[in-house]
Amino acid sequence: MPLLGALASALAAAHGANLVHRDVKPGNVLLGRDGAIKLTDFGIAAFVSSRVRGAGFGTPGYVPPEALRGEGVDVSSDFFGLGALAYRCLTGRAAFEGDTPGEILASTMKGRVPPLRESGVEVPRELEAIVAGLLEPDPKRRIGDAGLLAAELARMSAFWGWRWTMPALDAAAAPGGYSGTVSDVPHAQVLTLHFPVDKSDMTS
Repeated sequence: MPLLGALASALAAAHGANLVHRDVKPGNVLLGRDGAIKLTDFGIAAFVSSRVRGAGFGTPGYVPPEALRGEGVDVSSDFFGLGALAYRCLTGRAAFEGDTPGEILASTMKGRVPPLRESGVEVPRELEAIVAGLLEPDPKRRIGDAGLLAAELARMSAFWGWRWTMPALDAAAAPGGYSGTVSDVPHAQVLTLHFPVDKSDMTS
């Protein structure tokens, strides 16, 4: 998956500079006509050396459970957002669904995401394992090295012959094409002011 690999490379550069993006989501990915893939909007990035605790901030559906528990964010938070982004790209639907931000956050806290193959997506087992590893609810068990992830995805792309192709501008009009817009993705917001955490709902 070249798109995921490019974003992992961008995170490796950010993390190498002690920066956490904090809002990895489809709306913050720009696709250039020249094939460039850019991760944008570091406006709420935080220095890793000053781990942020207290009120969570981010986009529902892309914020990890530990941030919702008020435990702060670090580089592992970006991997969770990357996993949610990958899940949406591969399945066409959000990893954590709900009609309201509160329902989406409750789904995130439960941490139960249907495996890709159960969602009707045929992908190599190793890619399925990577997405599951990115969406691991426990940050200590989550994939945690962007450089190694980018290298592994590059190896997989070469093995499977995956190539990045810019989507056609009229793809939305094609049968089965995506008809939504960036505005369909919720915007970043202060989360703990709106969502009381029920710890009995959390997975270990």
